[in-house]
Amino acid sequence: MVLRYERGKLAEQRSYREAFLLEKADMPVISIVGAGGKTTIAFHLAQEYVKDGVPVAVTTSTHMQIKEKSWFLLEESMEKLVQILKQEKWVWFGIPAIPKEKECISKMRAVSETFFQQVLELQIPIIIEADGARRLPCKAPGKDEPVIYCETTDVIGVYGLDSIGKPIGEVCFRPESVADILQKKVTDCLEPKDIAALALDIRGGRKGLGKETSYSVILNKADDKARLDMAYEICRIIGEREDVNIVVAMNPSCNS
Repeated sequence: MVLRYERGKLAEQRSYREAFLLEKADMPVISIVGAGGKTTIAFHLAQEYVKDGVPVAVTTSTHMQIKEKSWFLLEESMEKLVQILKQEKWVWFGIPAIPKEKECISKMRAVSETFFQQVLELQIPIIIEADGARRLPCKAPGKDEPVIYCETTDVIGVYGLDSIGKPIGEVCFRPESVADILQKKVTDCLEPKDIAALALDIRGGRKGLGKETSYSVILNKADDKARLDMAYEICRIIGEREDVNIVVAMNPSCNS
């Protein structure tokens, strides 16, 4: 289930595209940042385009996990990319990354700017995972993060509700930066108001946004009533401060 915060209430949405106000956008370039479910959200958003008969491409401007699927392309070949699009209706593309020490997950990295521009010329929706979080549910961006391409039309900031009530040092990537933004200690626990603050801060979720870029916040993993109540509290706090599109989602599996 996907909900959108509207006029003080959480209203159920038909799709992620509706929730992120993307239904009328012909060829958006969507960068997903933050922590707590970026790849899952990219998967389900891309899957909606496919179901609607719209070819879509998914990539990364940093690093992203590789899956052994026919719709992954791990080389800069427009011929193969177009072929996969025709056969699968979507393509996930990048370049194999050299594994770091003790890293057992295969990842891909960003393609060259030249190749990315060639993909842009296809005039299809592109979804970009533009941030890393080492599988933690919350984060603050580092000095060179996120990597948001100038062609980006929409940014989605992700926050995992499973981070609330737990120490910053345990659930946040770059915990010192998170603590600094919130003026807390790394041993302090995250509260709903802290997620709202991170989402609105230019050192947090709004870092790197262009003046014309649309911004949405998604509160992910609202898997029970307690987390849904937390999500509503965050929505209320953000709504009182700024006019930002806020989405609340369960945590559907993308193991497909």
